[in-house]
Amino acid sequence: MTEFYSRAIVIGREEVGEMDSIIHLFTEKYGKVVARARSLRKITSKSSAHLQLLQFVQIRFVSSKKGGGFIIMDVLWDEDIPQVSPQTRGVLLPIVRALDALLGEAQVESQLWTLLETACKEPYAGHDVARVMLHILGFNPEHATCGVCGKKPVHGFVVGSDRFICASCTSQLPTDALVLEI
Repeated sequence: MTEFYSRAIVIGREEVGEMDSIIHLFTEKYGKVVARARSLRKITSKSSAHLQLLQFVQIRFVSSKKGGGFIIMDVLWDEDIPQVSPQTRGVLLPIVRALDALLGEAQVESQLWTLLETACKEPYAGHDVARVMLHILGFNPEHATCGVCGKKPVHGFVVGSDRFICASCTSQLPTDALVLEI
């Protein structure tokens, strides 16, 4: 087993089995990592509060011998990042959900790490963070046109179809579409 240690932000969480969870992390050293957290949903779990969306943590995980993947061994609060305020949390939740969908595993992006760290410490408008994140990931909104009608300016980015959209075409999207306002 190989052991890894890094600072991370929790960008996704899904329940598996009776007590386990799969945690999606964006780590400073290794990029996006998807790891199993065993017995996370037990009432006695000491890690559950640490592994909530938008929590900055220091994490130790190991590569699994069976079936590949990673297993979370230890997690601590990252003392360098204060708890995210409720209003910042509301602004950043759609952004980290989009980040989870857009990033491939092990895709290290130091600029993106700095952006998230800064956005959690200082008040930012969500569309500003979304614009910078999309630019870092190679989706430049400056020269984009609507993927439906071809007009400018664009109002949002549709995650999943990887296209920009104008304000008037937003109503044509399915209700469950994840759209980042930019």
